[in-house]
Amino acid sequence: MSPLVVPATYDDASERLKCYTPALPRTGAIDVQITLNAQNFQLHPLNVTSFAPVAVHSLSPTSGPRRGF
Repeated sequence: MSPLVVPATYDDASERLKCYTPALPRTGAIDVQITLNAQNFQLHPLNVTSFAPVAVHSLSPTSGPRRGF
């Protein structure tokens, strides 16, 4: 799988980097690299897993109140 580069932002409140990726071509463990200058990338030991998209095949019951109980 060729590298996929996506922009990230830093969230001061949670002290986390946040990024969104398009659907990935495979599922499983993902290596994450971070760069501050778009030239020097460093591999980080993060536990990131890609999952297959979720598909809803049916819901039950098929009808009910609009606002819950």
